[in-house]
Amino acid sequence: MNRFPLAWTDSTDEVEAREFGQEVCQALTARLAETMPPELVEWAPAWEVVRDASARFIGEVVAWELSPTDTAQHRVRGAYIDLRVAWGEAEFLYDRERRAVP
Repeated sequence: MNRFPLAWTDSTDEVEAREFGQEVCQALTARLAETMPPELVEWAPAWEVVRDASARFIGEVVAWELSPTDTAQHRVRGAYIDLRVAWGEAEFLYDRERRAVP
């Protein structure tokens, strides 16, 4: 479920940092679009649930772009996983609320 979408390499030279950042963000967006109900992004409480994980993810991608090290790349991976988990939690809460409404 939370598998990172891009292959990791032993060398950061193989992927330009900015391209990596764009690719990982596009992959995350596509993955969420495939797995989450479209109305979830319009449900305001979802954004509260994912706010911190989203900010961390964006920060780690920017840090990777500024200094493309293996450590930074692995931090992006961890932040990606955390953000996927946060969106999963938001979806769970959304579904629970939707079922509770008569």
